[in-house]
Amino acid sequence: MIRSKAPFYSIGFVSIVLILSQSGQCGGSKMKASSNNSNQKVNPTQPKSEQLTGNWGGQGIVMEIATSGTTLTFDCAHGAITEAMLPDSNGKFEVEGSFTRERGGPIREDENPTASPANFSGIVDGEKMTLTITLTKNKESMGTYTLMRGKTGRLRRCL
Repeated sequence: MIRSKAPFYSIGFVSIVLILSQSGQCGGSKMKASSNNSNQKVNPTQPKSEQLTGNWGGQGIVMEIATSGTTLTFDCAHGAITEAMLPDSNGKFEVEGSFTRERGGPIREDENPTASPANFSGIVDGEKMTLTITLTKNKESMGTYTLMRGKTGRLRRCL
């Protein structure tokens, strides 16, 4: 007598289809859950950063930030900022101040260096700050500096 193997194959085929359909449904729900979570912001109202303070230094720059204002000393210039330096939630800041070029040698009695309005912008990342200075009037860049909190800047004063 010849037996048909069709019922055996049918049961195997149905079992495989059921297993695959169940794993597809579970995997699909996991995919949906993870894709929704990856696009959500953890905290959409991040707190504002506190005002920067303290001594910061780098190559060619020394910056002293106090609650009353900021003084900057460069190799051949100096600057001042009277606004509070308050980075946003991403560490970025932008303030207005003044930048005064200096020259080598003694200053004459009748010579008064002229301060130019300047924009000081940058980003703070932990103990590191990147600062860019641009003159307001003609958009001339005075340079970009990397400073570290608590470090003494290295200056080579004009001679």
